[in-house]
Amino acid sequence: MVMQLLSHSKKNAKGKTYTYYSIAEPYWEDNKNKKRNLFYLGSLTPSQAQQIRNILKATQSEDTFTATFEDLLFENHYRYLDIAFLNHLWDQEWKGLSSIFPSPEETSNTRQKEISTADIAKLLTFYRCLDPGSYLSAVEWFETTTCNLLLDLWRQYTVGKKHHYLSTNH
Repeated sequence: MVMQLLSHSKKNAKGKTYTYYSIAEPYWEDNKNKKRNLFYLGSLTPSQAQQIRNILKATQSEDTFTATFEDLLFENHYRYLDIAFLNHLWDQEWKGLSSIFPSPEETSNTRQKEISTADIAKLLTFYRCLDPGSYLSAVEWFETTTCNLLLDLWRQYTVGKKHHYLSTNH
């Protein structure tokens, strides 16, 4: 059902104009366009009238949906900005830190792990900076962050390995 906000003006005996509003729906009768008043709203401020026009316009669009505040709450919150900042510092300001550790290519013949030592050092440094705790709790902490996206670990350790690292317990 298409609805519109209609404004009605009346002048009193002294010449003052009063405007009141109603919500109406259009219909055709005898090949004429007519309007049926559904709700009388009375006097509105220009801001209130515009808000009602916006609401009516939104309800007539199939792309519009409504949500409550409870609908917008997330169950999982992932740390992002502080991780991104430390990642920037590590990669741009402290460039020499990763070079302390052997590259994956240097240890590929003897290495039995999927994550390089430099990446482990980076993650543990981030963990100690942001949420100090035990080494064992670092794994749980890692799962509450966006480290895997920012450090590009997902692409690095799943391409061609059929998700081996992520599917096994380490």
